[in-house]
Amino acid sequence: MFKSTKILLNYKIGQSASIAKTFSKNDVFQFAQLTGDTNSIHIKPNNQGKVIVHGCLLLGMFSAIGGTILPGDGAFLVKVSDLKIISPVFSDQKVVAKLEITRNMKNKFLETTGVIECAVSGHVLLEGVLMLKV
Repeated sequence: MFKSTKILLNYKIGQSASIAKTFSKNDVFQFAQLTGDTNSIHIKPNNQGKVIVHGCLLLGMFSAIGGTILPGDGAFLVKVSDLKIISPVFSDQKVVAKLEITRNMKNKFLETTGVIECAVSGHVLLEGVLMLKV
């Protein structure tokens, strides 16, 4: 049976949540097949045997945070803006995605900043502004 998580009622600027993930080559291949984005950078391994993870697959990490942690069940992404992919994310590279609340619009919408960093070096690989409907 599905168990619902209660969403917080008072969101504070500066509240944040994060998740870590390592995408395998198989994860990337499956996403390529599901979406039809079979660009060679996603399906042909480089000389280190790695492929580049789709940007939309990485955005899914933000959706996971918003829909399961902060704010939680029932919330969803409605807008992504100022998205910058600074460096590619490769298969088998551990990354950490973080959302931080920057603006609360009457507990109905939350503006957040999102970053994805390399778990080893801490370098920012992707950043953007995301709006969540609560």
